[in-house]
Amino acid sequence: MGSGRSGTTVFFHHLSSHPELCWFSNYSNHLNMIPLMPITQRILKAGATGSRLAGDSQSNKGRKLSVRPAEGKKLYKKAGLPSDRKYTEEDYNPQAEARLKKIIWRHIYWSGRPRFITKDTANVQRARLLNKMFPDALYIHIIRDGRAVTNSMINKGWLPVLDLWWTGDKAIDHVHEYEDPVELMGLHWKYNVEEMLRLPELVGQRYKEIRYEDLVEDVKGSITGVMDFLDLEPDAGWLKELPRKLPNMNDKWRTDLTERQVELLHNRIGDLLTTLNYKI
Repeated sequence: MGSGRSGTTVFFHHLSSHPELCWFSNYSNHLNMIPLMPITQRILKAGATGSRLAGDSQSNKGRKLSVRPAEGKKLYKKAGLPSDRKYTEEDYNPQAEARLKKIIWRHIYWSGRPRFITKDTANVQRARLLNKMFPDALYIHIIRDGRAVTNSMINKGWLPVLDLWWTGDKAIDHVHEYEDPVELMGLHWKYNVEEMLRLPELVGQRYKEIRYEDLVEDVKGSITGVMDFLDLEPDAGWLKELPRKLPNMNDKWRTDLTERQVELLHNRIGDLLTTLNYKI
Protein backbone atom coordinates (compact mmCIF):
# COMPACT_ATOMS: atom_id res chain seq x y z
CA MET A 1 0.00 0.00 0.00
CA GLY A 2 1.03 3.61 -0.49
CA SER A 3 0.41 6.72 -2.52
CA GLY A 4 0.46 6.22 -6.28
CA ARG A 5 3.92 6.65 -7.90
CA SER A 6 5.65 5.66 -4.65
CA GLY A 7 7.14 2.39 -5.88
CA THR A 8 4.23 0.20 -4.80
CA THR A 9 3.96 -1.44 -8.23
CA VAL A 10 7.61 -2.43 -8.57
CA PHE A 11 7.70 -3.75 -5.00
CA PHE A 12 4.46 -5.67 -5.59
CA HIS A 13 5.66 -7.26 -8.83
CA HIS A 14 8.92 -8.49 -7.33
CA LEU A 15 7.37 -9.76 -4.11
CA SER A 16 4.41 -11.38 -5.88
CA SER A 17 6.76 -13.67 -7.82
CA HIS A 18 7.34 -15.58 -4.57
CA PRO A 19 6.12 -19.18 -5.14
CA GLU A 20 3.72 -19.14 -2.18
CA LEU A 21 1.79 -16.05 -3.23
CA CYS A 22 -1.18 -15.63 -5.56
CA TRP A 23 -2.68 -12.36 -6.75
CA PHE A 24 -5.20 -10.70 -9.04
CA SER A 25 -3.78 -11.02 -12.57
CA ASN A 26 -4.19 -8.99 -15.73
CA TYR A 27 -6.36 -11.87 -16.99
CA SER A 28 -8.65 -12.22 -13.99
CA ASN A 29 -9.10 -8.45 -13.70
CA HIS A 30 -10.37 -8.09 -17.28
CA LEU A 31 -12.09 -11.47 -17.56
CA ASN A 32 -13.50 -11.59 -14.05
CA MET A 33 -16.60 -13.54 -15.10
CA ILE A 34 -14.46 -16.55 -16.02
CA PRO A 35 -13.83 -18.47 -12.79
CA LEU A 36 -10.88 -20.49 -14.08
CA MET A 37 -8.63 -17.57 -15.06
CA PRO A 38 -6.55 -17.77 -11.83
CA ILE A 39 -5.37 -21.19 -13.01
CA THR A 40 -3.02 -19.36 -15.37
CA GLN A 41 -0.84 -18.69 -12.34
CA ARG A 42 -0.07 -22.39 -12.14
CA ILE A 43 1.91 -21.97 -15.38
CA LEU A 44 4.47 -19.94 -13.43
CA LYS A 45 5.53 -23.19 -11.71
CA ALA A 46 6.10 -25.01 -15.01
CA GLY A 47 9.85 -25.41 -15.56
CA ALA A 48 11.62 -23.09 -18.01
CA THR A 49 8.36 -21.59 -19.24
CA GLY A 50 7.38 -20.77 -15.70
CA SER A 51 10.75 -19.13 -15.02
CA ARG A 52 10.44 -16.94 -18.11
CA LEU A 53 6.92 -15.89 -17.24
CA ALA A 54 7.93 -15.23 -13.65
CA GLY A 55 10.60 -12.86 -14.98
CA ASP A 56 7.97 -11.10 -17.09
CA SER A 57 5.79 -10.86 -14.01
CA GLN A 58 8.56 -9.20 -12.00
CA SER A 59 9.38 -6.66 -14.69
CA ASN A 60 5.72 -5.92 -15.48
CA LYS A 61 6.67 -6.13 -19.15
CA GLY A 62 7.06 -9.35 -21.04
CA ARG A 63 4.85 -10.61 -23.82
CA LYS A 64 1.25 -9.76 -24.55
CA LEU A 65 -0.03 -13.08 -23.26
CA SER A 66 2.14 -13.13 -20.12
CA VAL A 67 0.41 -13.55 -16.79
CA ARG A 68 1.16 -10.52 -14.62
CA PRO A 69 0.00 -9.20 -11.25
CA ALA A 70 -2.63 -6.47 -11.51
CA GLU A 71 -4.36 -4.08 -9.13
CA GLY A 72 -7.68 -5.76 -9.70
CA LYS A 73 -9.70 -2.55 -9.72
CA LYS A 74 -12.54 -4.21 -11.64
CA LEU A 75 -12.62 -7.04 -9.10
CA TYR A 76 -12.82 -4.63 -6.17
CA LYS A 77 -15.60 -2.78 -7.97
CA LYS A 78 -17.41 -6.07 -8.61
CA ALA A 79 -17.25 -6.76 -4.87
CA GLY A 80 -18.81 -3.34 -4.20
CA LEU A 81 -15.67 -1.31 -3.42
CA PRO A 82 -15.06 1.28 -6.16
CA SER A 83 -12.00 3.53 -5.77
CA ASP A 84 -13.54 7.00 -5.61
CA ARG A 85 -14.05 7.50 -1.86
CA LYS A 86 -12.93 6.60 1.65
CA TYR A 87 -14.23 3.52 3.47
CA THR A 88 -14.21 2.87 7.23
CA GLU A 89 -15.69 0.30 9.57
CA GLU A 90 -18.97 2.19 9.29
CA ASP A 91 -19.20 1.10 5.65
CA TYR A 92 -19.01 -2.59 6.53
CA ASN A 93 -21.38 -4.68 4.45
CA PRO A 94 -21.47 -8.48 4.91
CA GLN A 95 -22.52 -8.97 1.28
CA ALA A 96 -19.53 -6.97 0.02
CA GLU A 97 -17.24 -8.93 2.34
CA ALA A 98 -18.63 -12.24 1.08
CA ARG A 99 -18.19 -11.18 -2.57
CA LEU A 100 -14.58 -10.05 -2.07
CA LYS A 101 -13.64 -13.15 -0.09
CA LYS A 102 -15.21 -15.38 -2.73
CA ILE A 103 -13.13 -13.70 -5.44
CA ILE A 104 -9.94 -14.04 -3.39
CA TRP A 105 -10.65 -17.64 -2.42
CA ARG A 106 -11.22 -18.51 -6.07
CA HIS A 107 -7.72 -17.20 -6.86
CA ILE A 108 -6.16 -19.11 -3.98
CA TYR A 109 -7.92 -22.33 -4.93
CA TRP A 110 -7.22 -22.30 -8.67
CA SER A 111 -3.68 -20.97 -8.42
CA GLY A 112 -2.72 -23.70 -5.96
CA ARG A 113 -0.92 -21.18 -3.76
CA PRO A 114 -1.62 -20.72 -0.03
CA ARG A 115 -1.27 -16.96 0.43
CA PHE A 116 -2.85 -13.94 -1.23
CA ILE A 117 -1.19 -10.58 -1.90
CA THR A 118 -2.88 -7.48 -3.34
CA LYS A 119 -1.73 -4.03 -4.36
CA ASP A 120 -4.12 -1.21 -5.21
CA THR A 121 -3.42 2.45 -4.49
CA ALA A 122 -7.11 2.78 -3.53
CA ASN A 123 -6.53 0.38 -0.63
CA VAL A 124 -5.10 3.36 1.26
CA GLN A 125 -8.60 4.76 1.69
CA ARG A 126 -10.05 1.27 2.24
CA ALA A 127 -7.57 0.28 4.95
CA ARG A 128 -9.94 0.54 7.91
CA LEU A 129 -12.67 -1.42 6.14
CA LEU A 130 -10.22 -4.06 4.91
CA ASN A 131 -9.02 -4.49 8.49
CA LYS A 132 -12.61 -5.11 9.54
CA MET A 133 -12.99 -7.76 6.82
CA PHE A 134 -9.52 -9.32 7.25
CA PRO A 135 -8.45 -8.96 10.91
CA ASP A 136 -5.24 -10.96 10.32
CA ALA A 137 -4.09 -9.06 7.20
CA LEU A 138 -0.53 -7.70 7.03
CA TYR A 139 0.20 -4.23 5.61
CA ILE A 140 3.37 -3.03 3.88
CA HIS A 141 3.48 0.74 3.38
CA ILE A 142 5.84 2.07 0.68
CA ILE A 143 6.91 5.69 1.33
CA ARG A 144 8.62 7.94 -1.20
CA ASP A 145 9.67 11.62 -1.19
CA GLY A 146 6.48 13.59 -1.88
CA ARG A 147 8.25 15.90 -4.32
CA ALA A 148 9.29 12.94 -6.48
CA VAL A 149 5.76 11.51 -6.26
CA THR A 150 4.18 14.83 -7.24
CA ASN A 151 6.55 15.26 -10.17
CA SER A 152 5.82 11.73 -11.37
CA MET A 153 2.05 12.24 -11.15
CA ILE A 154 2.31 15.43 -13.18
CA ASN A 155 4.56 13.81 -15.81
CA LYS A 156 2.25 10.79 -16.10
CA GLY A 157 -0.77 13.01 -16.78
CA TRP A 158 -2.75 11.94 -13.72
CA LEU A 159 -4.52 15.28 -13.25
CA PRO A 160 -7.53 14.66 -15.56
CA VAL A 161 -8.22 11.12 -14.28
CA LEU A 162 -7.24 11.09 -10.60
CA ASP A 163 -9.97 10.40 -8.03
CA LEU A 164 -9.50 12.46 -4.87
CA TRP A 165 -10.92 10.18 -2.18
CA TRP A 166 -10.49 12.98 0.36
CA THR A 167 -12.89 15.24 -1.59
CA GLY A 168 -15.07 12.60 -3.27
CA ASP A 169 -14.56 13.85 -6.82
CA LYS A 170 -11.91 14.34 -9.51
CA ALA A 171 -8.66 16.29 -9.17
CA ILE A 172 -9.50 18.20 -12.34
CA ASP A 173 -12.52 19.69 -10.54
CA HIS A 174 -10.25 21.40 -7.98
CA VAL A 175 -7.23 22.48 -9.97
CA HIS A 176 -8.63 26.03 -10.36
CA GLU A 177 -8.35 26.46 -6.56
CA TYR A 178 -4.53 26.42 -6.69
CA GLU A 179 -1.81 28.52 -8.25
CA ASP A 180 -0.20 25.38 -9.70
CA PRO A 181 -1.35 21.75 -10.06
CA VAL A 182 1.71 20.56 -8.12
CA GLU A 183 0.00 21.81 -4.95
CA LEU A 184 -3.00 19.55 -5.51
CA MET A 185 -0.88 16.54 -6.41
CA GLY A 186 1.31 17.17 -3.38
CA LEU A 187 -1.71 17.28 -1.08
CA HIS A 188 -2.92 14.00 -2.52
CA TRP A 189 0.41 12.41 -1.54
CA LYS A 190 0.20 14.00 1.90
CA TYR A 191 -3.31 12.76 2.66
CA ASN A 192 -2.44 9.27 1.41
CA VAL A 193 0.66 9.02 3.58
CA GLU A 194 -1.04 10.50 6.65
CA GLU A 195 -3.90 8.02 6.28
CA MET A 196 -1.41 5.15 6.25
CA LEU A 197 0.62 6.53 9.15
CA ARG A 198 -2.51 6.32 11.31
CA LEU A 199 -2.93 2.63 10.48
CA PRO A 200 -0.52 1.24 13.14
CA GLU A 201 -2.84 2.61 15.83
CA LEU A 202 -5.42 0.16 14.50
CA VAL A 203 -3.39 -2.86 13.37
CA GLY A 204 -0.30 -2.66 15.59
CA GLN A 205 2.50 -5.05 14.62
CA ARG A 206 0.72 -6.03 11.39
CA TYR A 207 2.11 -2.86 9.78
CA LYS A 208 5.58 -2.36 8.24
CA GLU A 209 7.16 0.52 6.34
CA ILE A 210 9.55 0.39 3.37
CA ARG A 211 11.28 3.42 1.86
CA TYR A 212 11.44 3.72 -1.92
CA GLU A 213 14.97 5.09 -1.61
CA ASP A 214 16.10 1.90 0.16
CA LEU A 215 14.21 -0.32 -2.29
CA VAL A 216 15.90 0.98 -5.43
CA GLU A 217 19.38 0.78 -3.88
CA ASP A 218 18.95 -2.75 -2.50
CA VAL A 219 16.02 -4.66 -4.01
CA LYS A 220 16.91 -8.03 -2.55
CA GLY A 221 17.63 -6.61 0.87
CA SER A 222 14.39 -4.62 1.01
CA ILE A 223 12.21 -7.48 -0.16
CA THR A 224 13.86 -10.25 1.84
CA GLY A 225 13.70 -7.89 4.83
CA VAL A 226 9.95 -8.45 5.00
CA MET A 227 10.11 -12.26 4.87
CA ASP A 228 9.91 -12.72 8.64
CA PHE A 229 7.15 -10.12 8.83
CA LEU A 230 5.16 -12.04 6.21
CA ASP A 231 6.10 -15.47 7.58
CA LEU A 232 7.46 -16.50 4.17
CA GLU A 233 10.52 -18.57 3.36
CA PRO A 234 13.13 -16.75 1.19
CA ASP A 235 13.08 -19.33 -1.63
CA ALA A 236 16.58 -19.58 -3.16
CA GLY A 237 15.42 -19.72 -6.79
CA TRP A 238 13.14 -16.75 -6.28
CA LEU A 239 15.90 -14.71 -4.61
CA LYS A 240 18.25 -15.39 -7.51
CA GLU A 241 15.79 -13.82 -9.98
CA LEU A 242 15.48 -10.57 -8.03
CA PRO A 243 17.55 -7.65 -9.38
CA ARG A 244 20.22 -6.07 -7.21
CA LYS A 245 19.27 -2.43 -7.88
CA LEU A 246 16.67 -0.39 -9.76
CA PRO A 247 16.98 3.00 -11.48
CA ASN A 248 16.59 5.77 -8.90
CA MET A 249 14.14 8.36 -10.24
CA ASN A 250 13.91 10.25 -6.96
CA ASP A 251 15.81 13.40 -7.97
CA LYS A 252 14.09 14.22 -11.27
CA TRP A 253 11.89 16.77 -9.50
CA ARG A 254 14.98 18.94 -8.93
CA THR A 255 15.30 19.60 -12.67
CA ASP A 256 11.68 19.10 -13.79
CA LEU A 257 10.04 21.52 -11.33
CA THR A 258 10.58 25.27 -11.31
CA GLU A 259 11.77 27.09 -8.18
CA ARG A 260 8.27 28.49 -7.73
CA GLN A 261 6.70 25.04 -8.00
CA VAL A 262 9.09 23.68 -5.38
CA GLU A 263 8.28 26.64 -3.11
CA LEU A 264 4.54 26.06 -3.47
CA LEU A 265 5.02 22.34 -2.86
CA HIS A 266 7.07 22.93 0.28
CA ASN A 267 4.35 25.24 1.57
CA ARG A 268 1.80 22.43 1.20
CA ILE A 269 3.73 19.34 2.25
CA GLY A 270 6.93 20.59 3.89
CA ASP A 271 5.79 19.65 7.39
CA LEU A 272 5.25 16.00 6.44
CA LEU A 273 8.48 15.86 4.42
CA THR A 274 10.35 17.04 7.52
CA THR A 275 8.56 14.53 9.74
CA LEU A 276 9.63 11.75 7.35
CA ASN A 277 13.26 13.06 7.43
CA TYR A 278 13.31 14.36 3.87
CA LYS A 279 15.46 17.50 3.67
CA ILE A 280 13.81 20.76 2.64
